[in-house]
Amino acid sequence: MQNADFAVPRLGECSPLRDRVSGREYGIRCRSALRQPGLTYVQTQWTDGPCVANGGGNFSGSAWMGDVSDVPADFGLSPVSDIPMVLSNVSAPVAPGQAVVTRQLCPGTPITFTPYTETARTRVETTLQNISLPEWK
Repeated sequence: MQNADFAVPRLGECSPLRDRVSGREYGIRCRSALRQPGLTYVQTQWTDGPCVANGGGNFSGSAWMGDVSDVPADFGLSPVSDIPMVLSNVSAPVAPGQAVVTRQLCPGTPITFTPYTETARTRVETTLQNISLPEWK
């Protein structure tokens, strides 16, 4: 994890998502030109406490972004797709009545971007017999 923009192949230019009040990093934002990025699985580690010099954390976080579309370009009102990605497991469990604790991504924390590509499409047809659906009310 870097404090500035960083390039991710097949994805675009990415940067940390920061909370405006606390300044804590709670996700990643990626920008991609002319189309959605390819389907990518993102994994990293959260920390509950203060950041240490080498980054890292002890709670996994992950998210999917992008799609498998093969459309060459998406000419909309904005030629750049801005994709905020909030990773799973961002909130630490707390006792009833306590304030929610948001985990953070620390500088130096490794992030893995795994691209996926479509290898085949499958279609299945089936005929169901003797099926009776209830009346819609």
